[in-house]
Amino acid sequence: NIITRNFAFSGLTLTHSLVAPVGGIDGGLGQANINITNGFVTGGEITLANQSIAEVGVFTLNAGPADDYLGVSDADIPLSRSVNVGRFYPDHFRLLSSTLDNACVAGNFSYMGQPLSLEYIVQAENLAGAITQNYDDDSLGWTPTATLSYQAENNNDGVERNIANRFTVNTLDWNQGVVAVSDPVASFLRK
Repeated sequence: NIITRNFAFSGLTLTHSLVAPVGGIDGGLGQANINITNGFVTGGEITLANQSIAEVGVFTLNAGPADDYLGVSDADIPLSRSVNVGRFYPDHFRLLSSTLDNACVAGNFSYMGQPLSLEYIVQAENLAGAITQNYDDDSLGWTPTATLSYQAENNNDGVERNIANRFTVNTLDWNQGVVAVSDPVASFLRK
């Protein structure tokens, strides 16, 4: 299509449609309509610097339709759809809660290899801090999703040590933007 450099329209509707993951939700679109004026258009193109989608996934972005352009009843502009945009991921992850109970409650310690009780909840969030429900490898099959690693300190010395290969925990599944682990037999293994 040829770019129409002098096009102007007030209240052009913007929408979006989820392409993947199949079965997910669209989420909100930050800016739902725009006014296209001569000063807003550069070379027949428009850039929206503050547009956002509240969910993760792959989307199409849509503009229009626009009925009766310039007041002419048969001058309708059809819906315009983009190619697939994204694969958008969560902005950040938030640890909501965590508990690690020692095996020997009376002495407040555990031996290496002894079962520990570990529970935590992490959620995937968008920029506004809302859960991104499409971030789901359980029912929606959205892969790859984040894997969690485990760090430890020695007597609060401030030095993080990666213990991922020494810490055994039940399998993690993201479900609607949340991973919840409750493992009564987690274990910290010897080297």
